[in-house]
Amino acid sequence: MKRYLKLFFAGVLIFSCKNSKRDLRDRSSNSKLSLKEQYFKNIADSFYDLKQYPKSVFYYDSLIHLDSSNGEYFFKRGYSYDMIYQKQGLNEAVSDYLKSIDLGYNKESGYYNLGVSYMYINDSIALYYFNKCYDVNPYHRNLLMLTISCKKRLTDKNPG
Repeated sequence: MKRYLKLFFAGVLIFSCKNSKRDLRDRSSNSKLSLKEQYFKNIADSFYDLKQYPKSVFYYDSLIHLDSSNGEYFFKRGYSYDMIYQKQGLNEAVSDYLKSIDLGYNKESGYYNLGVSYMYINDSIALYYFNKCYDVNPYHRNLLMLTISCKKRLTDKNPG
């Protein structure tokens, strides 16, 4: 009889612990994230904030595998790629920025970063994305300076 009581209380204890974890998760600000996803997000964001971009890419890859509809993950992975590759092979960064914009995440910064990325490759495309950024926020602090810089380089290449 004591054995059955112990098993009963152990079951109640386990069941209540599982429910309390779920309650805590539901009450958190990131209630939509699973515990696994929240764990990876915390690590990815930490590496991102510490500017350890190769490591952040690894964790944002995992997060995208868990939830491919979160634009923040694509944006931050794109920025991380941008910082890793600077001026070379920006295909990964560009596709991630575009995906984050498609998902509705921080369009202003997405368009701005696309423009900055393309400044190294093609000023015309950079201007296109700077204009898209202007449509979202005409008061972006660096937008005017970079737009003028692109236009000047284009004029210098094609005089007359």
